[in-house]
Amino acid sequence: VFSVQVPQGVGSAANATFGVHPNPVVDVLRLTVPGGRAVEYVIHDALGRSVLRGNGQGPQLLVPVHALVRGVYTVTITDGTEEQVARVLKQ
Repeated sequence: VFSVQVPQGVGSAANATFGVHPNPVVDVLRLTVPGGRAVEYVIHDALGRSVLRGNGQGPQLLVPVHALVRGVYTVTITDGTEEQVARVLKQ
């Protein structure tokens, strides 16, 4: 049995808790985490494969993405109680 979870949308910036910048990204993706909370992030490629994961504590995490090929990726950030999904373009 094979299943894939595909996010149905991306929350609006008005109710976003975590920040993902810049978009498009070249070398380093910056994740902003209000309140300095500990978070886990997972980056998936367009086929849903996990290509990068890590964790850290805010207020800001720097994620090196220079090794990723150009394309669209989904970034999922969670602090254990709240989860946010964003799409980013890697140039």
